[in-house]
Amino acid sequence: MLFRSTLAAMAWVADNAHAYGIVAVNTSLGTYRTDPGACNDSASFGPVRTLHRDHGVLTVTVSGNDALSNAVRDPGCVSSAIAVGALFDQDKSWYSDPDCSQDQPRAGQLACFSNLNGLVDIVAPGVDVSAGGYTMTGTSQAAPHVAGAIAAWQSFHLANDGGFRSAAWMQRNLLANSTSPLIHLDSRSFSQLRMGQGVD
Repeated sequence: MLFRSTLAAMAWVADNAHAYGIVAVNTSLGTYRTDPGACNDSASFGPVRTLHRDHGVLTVTVSGNDALSNAVRDPGCVSSAIAVGALFDQDKSWYSDPDCSQDQPRAGQLACFSNLNGLVDIVAPGVDVSAGGYTMTGTSQAAPHVAGAIAAWQSFHLANDGGFRSAAWMQRNLLANSTSPLIHLDSRSFSQLRMGQGVD
């Protein structure tokens, strides 16, 4: 369930999206859940759906760091949100945290702490990410990569086409044109963010 302050922030985005050219919001929150299904009918996530449908704003959110193999934290369970899992972007000799450990994880390998199931839309770097003088790990570090990719795509279309694409178009084409398949150790396939070639 979204907190009151988060709801207020999303309401502000809805009121100001057009004036400020807001195309994505990045959220690092979520309630622990083990239900593998979507939560599209929950009234609690109406703001996520409203931003997408009425204001062209995509909500990018974390899958969660609970090491669950078949669930994501909410609001990642909402289909109009983009749920982001975490992967390594460099080889390491060892990784461990309170929930899991990995021996010699390689760049492009999914992080063991990242919640995963069919509701995860995309995975991005989330281990030892450095920004603003801090180095941190988690799906909260992976999600901003995706929000930034959306901003880059939309900036391109604003400059070249004179306007932003719809949130539905952006969600569909981000996943189709800015990702490559990543096969997990259990043979499940996920979409890995790939922005090295820019946008076109």
